[in-house]
Amino acid sequence: MKELIGELLESEEPSVRYKVLAAVLRKGPRSRAVKEAQAAVKKSQRVRALLSERDADGRIPFNPYSKWRGAHWVLATLADIGYPPEDNTLIPLREQVLGWLLSEKHTNSIPTIEGRVRRCGSQEGNALFPPLAGKSACV
Repeated sequence: MKELIGELLESEEPSVRYKVLAAVLRKGPRSRAVKEAQAAVKKSQRVRALLSERDADGRIPFNPYSKWRGAHWVLATLADIGYPPEDNTLIPLREQVLGWLLSEKHTNSIPTIEGRVRRCGSQEGNALFPPLAGKSACV
């Protein structure tokens, strides 16, 4: 197992290194190794691709729930791969997602069947995802 962990910590993909440090080795968010991995995640090709659709205002010009490309999915993915919190450049994406979730169109589309509200857990749930909630600029 130690050999496998060592190989994963040498991965070229920073999100793999972050996941091993945070989830396997249980290093805290303030540890130097985790912070270094998060800094590498932020500069990674994957993150550049995820954020490449942002316009001059920092928003993504698709429906926020557009599968894998919309602001909702981009922010959820950034949180999942260890993007560092408190990046104010993500505030426009956060506001885009909140605007969508709190819009009359969205809230009116939530079905109630036999007195029970039916929801897709990922929509509102991802907006509360711990790495993105709290002090982060993300949702």
